[in-house]
Amino acid sequence: MNLLITCEHGGNQIPAKFKKVIFIDNNILNSHYGYDLGALDLANFLYKNLKHNYSCYFLKNQITRLLIDFNRSLNHPCLFSRYSKNLPESYKLDLLNKYHLFRNSAKAYIESKIKYKEQILHLSIHSFTPIFKKKVRKTEIGILFDPSREEEYHFAKIMKKKLIYKCHFNLPYRGISDGHTQSLRQLFPKYYIGIEIEVNQKFLNDKSYFPDTLKQHLLEAIMEYLWIQNKI
Repeated sequence: MNLLITCEHGGNQIPAKFKKVIFIDNNILNSHYGYDLGALDLANFLYKNLKHNYSCYFLKNQITRLLIDFNRSLNHPCLFSRYSKNLPESYKLDLLNKYHLFRNSAKAYIESKIKYKEQILHLSIHSFTPIFKKKVRKTEIGILFDPSREEEYHFAKIMKKKLIYKCHFNLPYRGISDGHTQSLRQLFPKYYIGIEIEVNQKFLNDKSYFPDTLKQHLLEAIMEYLWIQNKI
């Protein structure tokens, strides 16, 4: 089993050249609107603990999604935010080049494995705000997948059974909504297993880190699936 770990919303950075043409209030930039708080720390943890036993490729984006959203398709209306949609075309082209580098790197890694009919487990790591539109979200860990894809459902069941948290399938978002995993499913109908993991930000120790116990629980749940696959 080969692993691809991605973090599409890993940071809230604004490249220096963009600071001359755009202003985003720090309160917005440092909030869940600017990036997925804690997601990069979790993705790094999983990569460091899985790479020794599996072929594992890690891609992270640290540019704020308020410039360009690496988890949206090119035709999605929220690819560029209200802050960036009116940027000069040359600046938008620069952002698109970064977007394509990220997306094409993931695609190339998958292609390098499935040409030998090797399976790829893609873990797209995200986090979500515990309160949205004044409603408290009960989900603690969301496992997003396409229910019509048998192996993705198999992974989700094993992971949910292993975790002690309030795990929900395809919450707080639908697994087949527009996103990086969904776009890759369309390209790779076989050998690709696309899973988006969403962790509730209520667990954050601060704005950057989830507790070690939570990260370890997630790691063990993923390894349970991989162990079962190795036995088959």
